[in-house]
Amino acid sequence: MSPDQNAESTFINLFHSRAVPPPPVPPPSAMTSSTDSVSTPGFVAENPDIEETLKQNTVGLVHLDHFRKVKRSLAEQRDRSFIAGKESKSFPKKVSKKSKKRTKLSFDDGDDVGSDDTALPSKKRIIGKDPGVDTSFLPDNEREELNNLRREQLRKEYLENMVKAKEEEVELHFSYFEGTETPYKLQVRKGDTIRKFLEIIKDQVPQLNHVRTDDVMLVQGQLIIPHHYEFHWFIMHKKRGIFGQLLFDFNSEQSLDNRELSFQIPKVTTKTWYQKNKHIYPASRWQSFDPLKNYAQRSNDDPAMTALFG
Repeated sequence: MSPDQNAESTFINLFHSRAVPPPPVPPPSAMTSSTDSVSTPGFVAENPDIEETLKQNTVGLVHLDHFRKVKRSLAEQRDRSFIAGKESKSFPKKVSKKSKKRTKLSFDDGDDVGSDDTALPSKKRIIGKDPGVDTSFLPDNEREELNNLRREQLRKEYLENMVKAKEEEVELHFSYFEGTETPYKLQVRKGDTIRKFLEIIKDQVPQLNHVRTDDVMLVQGQLIIPHHYEFHWFIMHKKRGIFGQLLFDFNSEQSLDNRELSFQIPKVTTKTWYQKNKHIYPASRWQSFDPLKNYAQRSNDDPAMTALFG
């Protein structure tokens, strides 16, 4: 071991063996009078004495560099604690705004009334609907129920009127056609189907006595009318034929003697005759009725003269 190392070891041993007297305790008067040396409780923590701490951290043989490093670290820690205490004194803690929140007071009609026990409590305002505002778009169970009752009443009235209209009897002029026309007329109800009408006229037309109803045709305005349609359906929807006239207009005068209106007279014939003569006029102009087709858009130069043969 070198002489320098022996000297350092001897110095450290003597330092530890040396009895360090405790620091003098100041009297109570000195502690209360000195404001710079005493820190405020709660802001700066008291640090132990550097010499005592250094003695505890350097027990036994310690290298000189380590000893100096520990001493320097304790001195820096003391300085930082001192500076932190100064800053905490110079900058007091801010009081939160939330803690100073004022208590809201309620006033009656803007009068400045103190806290009097005899003061009457303020009346609560009742919030309701404004009668001047339109609320028809808002859901209303009572209104919906009234509307449902009204709709049901209208539906029943409509059905009753439909039944009455279908039960109404009208006079229908028609002709049996096999190249020539033989006029007839019959009382029918508006609610009767084409099939029922053809079954009834079989008793009046001798040529149809032995012909099945399915083999009989009704042609109105060059349109072959299917058997399942009712007269009332054509009246209600105001269906028009190729020449723009109503297919079944019971309000107009229908007669073969009136040449201008003769094309409105329905024609009754058999499918057998139609199959044999559909290439000859007027059967060549006949076509099946399509409810989705608008026949009123079709024009004709002389519909009355053309209908003389159709």
